[in-house]
Amino acid sequence: MNRIDSVLSAEEQKNRLVTVWQMEAGADTECADLMNRMEKKRNNQGKNGPEILEVAAAENGVEAGELLALVKKLRHEYHLEMPLALRLSFHQVFRYGLEAFTDACMEAGVDGIRIPDLPMEEQPQLKVYLLKEGAPYLLQEICPQSGDRIPDVTGYAKGYVYCAADPALWDEQMEFGNMLSFFLYAAEAVCPIPLILDFKNMDREGIKPYLETAAGMTVHI
Repeated sequence: MNRIDSVLSAEEQKNRLVTVWQMEAGADTECADLMNRMEKKRNNQGKNGPEILEVAAAENGVEAGELLALVKKLRHEYHLEMPLALRLSFHQVFRYGLEAFTDACMEAGVDGIRIPDLPMEEQPQLKVYLLKEGAPYLLQEICPQSGDRIPDVTGYAKGYVYCAADPALWDEQMEFGNMLSFFLYAAEAVCPIPLILDFKNMDREGIKPYLETAAGMTVHI
């Protein structure tokens, strides 16, 4: 079973919020640095439930292979057991090779991949390799602007679905809170797996009213 499923479906975790720790990593990032940053944030906010670590490629030319090496080290040298996801661009994955990247993810212990710039219509070229037993999930992302595409994006999703929103991008005249609530209600109604909130520029208190429709939230470190 994928570690993401084991965390989200665990009976004792059903009433506890999931925290997805999001960290950027560069070519010179050390595992100890990631672990220290996570522990510091955890101490500040408290560990309330299951945790997932998402490592993102920093915008400094870091390659997919460097992220994979970092994850492999976290798994084998630091014995990190929580689910691990990668966030990177499709260009990085394509340069590595789609099948080779899939195999490397399986070897390193990657549970999920988020590729924000890979449209739903172009995902099959990668999904064909993700059908392998033990392959990571391709994590999907939706936003209020997704509209009628939400059922198509989430219908065959695995693991969990990111619900992304940035209040700063909305016109000041719009009732952002009401629109966001409607978006989450619609998403929950059609999504067969848990939703994770990824709201930029909103703290834990600001997100709290929306957590009734979600399994958890992201915290950037």
